[in-house]
Amino acid sequence: MDISLPDLLPSHQKTQPIYTSRLTLRPFQWTDLPNFYKLRITPEVMQWTSQGGIDTSIEQTREWMQKFIEDTDMTPGEIPRRNFNFVVSLRTDNVEKSANESENNDSNAFIGVCGLYGLDSLPVSPIPSLGYMYIPESWGKGYATEASLGFQAEWQRLITLGHQVHSIPVGSRQDMYSLRAVTHVKNLASAQILRKCGWTVYEEVEEDGMLLLRWIVDTSATATP
Repeated sequence: MDISLPDLLPSHQKTQPIYTSRLTLRPFQWTDLPNFYKLRITPEVMQWTSQGGIDTSIEQTREWMQKFIEDTDMTPGEIPRRNFNFVVSLRTDNVEKSANESENNDSNAFIGVCGLYGLDSLPVSPIPSLGYMYIPESWGKGYATEASLGFQAEWQRLITLGHQVHSIPVGSRQDMYSLRAVTHVKNLASAQILRKCGWTVYEEVEEDGMLLLRWIVDTSATATP
């Protein structure tokens, strides 16, 4: 029986958080909507996305979120999981809370999102695509690099565990460790993050009048615990 990437990943409901020294990466929740709306109406953030501009309403943000929550909860035999995304927040032990804040309110800790927006990127590539967005207040502090390395380590762990469970032959499994990403040639900050995380450019292309860089990484060789 052929094993695909969705077969190796936990469902949305069973996905566990990823912890780094300063950050927590956890699955989306509908209570994240206000934070995501704030993120997606920030021009400096959205200029580098495929959308190319800000959301015009909170309903547009809700529709974007729906793709990453409801489509991940299909039962076996239905539509397979198509993404693997996480809210990125500062670890609560690194965030000062006011007396009237509840313990489960991490709105002040929210800094962005990181993960796979497609478990395949056909027709461009069969390799999953990594994407991320962070609020400007978090830029320049190494958070994006830390989150990406944490995600890469978790991807490596999950693929390795899946190989063990399904006994996938070595010759047919190595590509499952690989991830790809796409950046605008002028997005120097994102290019710097990817290079720090072990990524390399494999192609330069022009799409819709934009010059893009396509990146790739082998998480089995570069991810760290």
